[in-house]
Amino acid sequence: MSHAYRYLTEPEVRFLDAAVSRLIPADDLGPGAKEADVTFYIDGQLAGTWGVHGRQYRSGPWLDGTPEQGFQSRFTPQEIYRIAIREINTYCLATHENPFEQLPVEKQDHLLKALEKDQAELPSLSSKLFFDLLWRNTEEGFFADPMYGGNRGKAGWTLLGFPGVPSGAYREHLDNSEPYNAVPVSILDGCFRIVDKTILHGAPILTEPRRIFTRKRYDLKTIHTALARDQLFLRFLLAAVTAHGALVLGAKALL
Repeated sequence: MSHAYRYLTEPEVRFLDAAVSRLIPADDLGPGAKEADVTFYIDGQLAGTWGVHGRQYRSGPWLDGTPEQGFQSRFTPQEIYRIAIREINTYCLATHENPFEQLPVEKQDHLLKALEKDQAELPSLSSKLFFDLLWRNTEEGFFADPMYGGNRGKAGWTLLGFPGVPSGAYREHLDNSEPYNAVPVSILDGCFRIVDKTILHGAPILTEPRRIFTRKRYDLKTIHTALARDQLFLRFLLAAVTAHGALVLGAKALL
């Protein structure tokens, strides 16, 4: 494994690499989900608060709900991934003598479709519950800002022609048939290097070097100074220091 995974085991990484490769495959339009590090994105989410449902009610009763009622399972995302991958691989070994990632792509596709339709019976949980979560996380990892671990090389944004940070001017081009050839820019690109106005198609973002993003804590005076220099810069500041574990108290009140 080329990444330092925090929750997923090596067999789970191999399973997910194979699965997301079939959900968003690489083709002549560009890289697929595996190449965009979607598995690494999923691992980061599972290793965090969301992975253990740290902010959700966890005491039951666990009844079947309507789609409008949202997530109802007694399992956390961590548990869903671990249990489902283990039970799917057990099924694959019993029926095909190989784990999922070693099956021909046609059989992988067939099994994924069965999971989606809840036609693959797993002993412990609904196969559709796992598939829906996997598909949702695959989309997130392919199209979210690269600061979250996926969308490597901005593969998802390049595929859509989405510019990322300089999207303030994007709306003006929605009804224009001419190609909008903006170079995609991540939040981290804006935080750690100089970005020229002309590259961002006139968006007034980071027109001078500002290398203040470390693991230090910055007080409101620093944030006020940044805001005075560039109003949009505060958004990058909040995102960057939060991503690095810093505490910015009261900063949201400045927006």
